[in-house]
Amino acid sequence: MEYIQSLWGDSLDKPTYQDVLDFIEKTKLSDEEHGAFWVALEDESNLEVHQDLEVILTNAEGEEKRIQATSWDEVKEYFRLFSEGRSDFIQ
Repeated sequence: MEYIQSLWGDSLDKPTYQDVLDFIEKTKLSDEEHGAFWVALEDESNLEVHQDLEVILTNAEGEEKRIQATSWDEVKEYFRLFSEGRSDFIQ
């Protein structure tokens, strides 16, 4: 992962999966306006999650795919797969 950034103003270069988990916890506690963050890969594809569990995958060409997750555990799995370079979890 290249970087992680949030709507509440935090960002990190070269985040670990543990950093992603920490951002998830902060997102759960954020107000609605600031409750989102995203992770980008080297190719600038990114995975974004909002406090309402909306997940947005943007590929390197800028095309978006959106899904509504049903739990934070599901979101964690999406970020794990994305950190491995996979994007086939959103159809």
